[in-house]
Amino acid sequence: MFVSSQSVYAGFIFSALSFAVAIPSAIKVFNWTATLYKGSISYQAPMLYALGFIGLFTMGGLTGLFLASLATDVHLHDTYFVIAHFHYIMVGGAVMAYLGGIHFWWPKITGRLYHDGWARFAALVIFVGFNLTFFPQYMLGYLGMPRRYAVYPAEFQVLNVMSSAGASILGVGYLIPFVYLLWSIRYGPVAGSNPWSAKGLEWETPSPPPTDNFEATPITSPLAAPSARHLSPALHHQFEDIEQQRDAGNFGMWVFLATEMLFFGGVFTGYIMYRSLYYPGFAAGSHGLEVNLGAAMTFVLLASSFTMAMAVHAARAGRRGMLLGLLFATILLGIAFLGMKFTEYSHKWHEQMVPGLNFHPSLTELRGAPEHAVELFLCFYFFMTGLHALHMIIGIGLLSVMAILAWRGRISCEHYNRVEVSGLYWHFVDIIWIYLFPLLYLIGGRYK
Repeated sequence: MFVSSQSVYAGFIFSALSFAVAIPSAIKVFNWTATLYKGSISYQAPMLYALGFIGLFTMGGLTGLFLASLATDVHLHDTYFVIAHFHYIMVGGAVMAYLGGIHFWWPKITGRLYHDGWARFAALVIFVGFNLTFFPQYMLGYLGMPRRYAVYPAEFQVLNVMSSAGASILGVGYLIPFVYLLWSIRYGPVAGSNPWSAKGLEWETPSPPPTDNFEATPITSPLAAPSARHLSPALHHQFEDIEQQRDAGNFGMWVFLATEMLFFGGVFTGYIMYRSLYYPGFAAGSHGLEVNLGAAMTFVLLASSFTMAMAVHAARAGRRGMLLGLLFATILLGIAFLGMKFTEYSHKWHEQMVPGLNFHPSLTELRGAPEHAVELFLCFYFFMTGLHALHMIIGIGLLSVMAILAWRGRISCEHYNRVEVSGLYWHFVDIIWIYLFPLLYLIGGRYK
């Protein structure tokens, strides 16, 4: 799409949507990885396939960011880089996950066990063969080799031979499970109802299951009586103590913020690349921003970070009144920031400097720069600051919920983790603005 002579608006929208795909994908990768944290991991065939899936899917997803970028996609379009990216997601990821699922459920489906040694060997062969097949294609695409070409220059010979050899190894790897799975149906040891020592109810039925799943209705017993450490109403049943619950909450928020950093990092990278290509237009657009208003918004956000940090301190100390006051102060500062941002947007509208909707710049505003370059800067400006404002609105909503919980007495010195993770999110949003302010207002041409 980026090389089809579409408008700059369409390219920008398609790029943003392509980048947005990375958010749920990254969240799921962190979910899968965090599931292994402090888990009892057994490196049998299903787990090896699962780990291979996570690695290949992650690599495929990260290389998708290059194709979502307007600048790099122009070079990588219709090359072997696209082939490698697609196969890392749709074959390396999907097929590895499928094989992992088949190996996990095979004993339950057939009632027979396959040879675990051969299964582990096949997982290794498939992983090595796949990477040997498609990783050289990343390099071929980077070097400029188009896809769907039967003839290529001599300098691409080595990488193409490596890819062909990897495909042969991959084919053997796919054949091995086909052989030992079919063999296990007739000659494999009897699996029993629960060969994995799993805790799920599905492993309490015979293998393979009868028509009604259970020959008799299973009886589940209640959990053992909680120990003294579980008597706290703030402690959820899946945690051993309040400290473990707090660590899990903080870890989950940090994982989410890591995905946010990947997303904003891609946007910042796109801005910097286009700024280097269209510097006069970006400088002219930056001159049109109100630096004093931007500085005031920065001061307001820094003040809100201070009140948020003090609110977390008040929650730890169990000072309910102080916590409520500081939360309301943070919310008001956030609303003040949004008000100033709305004021700046309204000024841009009256100046007819809104791309796509109301863009009729004067010669003074263009400062001798090409009109399309100034328009591109404003596209980045509205997208980046609007995305930040959306995060601010979400943060205000979170803090409002925290204030309601504190008012109802559901936040105490023992159970303050909700306020703490909300504070982490608020500080992250403030830090994003600390980067946006100089990037848009200061180094765009006003100060070099």
